Amino acid sequence: MNLSVIITTYHQKDFTLNCVKSYLYFCPESIKLKLIVVENSNDQSYMHDVLSLGENIVWVNNNTSYRGAYANANGVEVGMKYVGEEYVFLSHNDVCITSSLFYDCMKNKIQEGNRLVGTCYDVHPLRHNSIIILGCLVDPTIVRAVDLYPQDRLDGTPHFECGDRIHIYCKENNIKHICLKNTHNNKEILECMKEPFKSIPYTLRTIDDDNNVIFMHFSRGTPKTNNKYVKKGRLTIPQIIKFCEEIIYKEK
Repeated sequence: MNLSVIITTYHQKDFTLNCVKSYLYFCPESIKLKLIVVENSNDQSYMHDVLSLGENIVWVNNNTSYRGAYANANGVEVGMKYVGEEYVFLSHNDVCITSSLFYDCMKNKIQEGNRLVGTCYDVHPLRHNSIIILGCLVDPTIVRAVDLYPQDRLDGTPHFECGDRIHIYCKENNIKHICLKNTHNNKEILECMKEPFKSIPYTLRTIDDDNNVIFMHFSRGTPKTNNKYVKKGRLTIPQIIKFCEEIIYKEK
């Protein structure tokens, strides 16, 4: 199986390095992995740190004027230029693969006929319950077929978030897809979840069919990382990195 991963980032060295490391750390030899890191600026200060992690990494400086979700959409567009016909996993940089079972799960879901596999879906009442592209596996032909950019309604209320139309395209064209169970959409799974994953605050945890945690999203987007957003109880960046180093990377 060939797999590309597009990781969009914006001046976020620590999270991006941790994200790249997690994809590499748990990847089995049977998968030919390519990681495409799109830095949405001209920042090259941590480029060599990222590239030193492996030979299968592509660094792209996308010096866009877009910000936020618009920059994410633009970064995915740019990253798709480096993707062939293989499946692509669209990823935020504040995520972490937690087990080699992640790759087994993704492969199994493709073999079951799914062309979109999500780790979480949106519950915003004014949007469309779409699979969020913070972490989703998708047939690249679908990504190329849709408009990735956010869009509000004429009255200014939310309509499409970045990447929503990937899921909408699948629903409108009867394309098989699935969203895995996770702590954002399926609160009941916390009852059977074990530590250290059960108690970690403000963090998405996605499980496979056997209730193994295979993916985490720390919900630390650009404003939060740059100290423009604070929520009491949220893990700091050093705490997250320490958790990954001391817990996640010892589980292989």
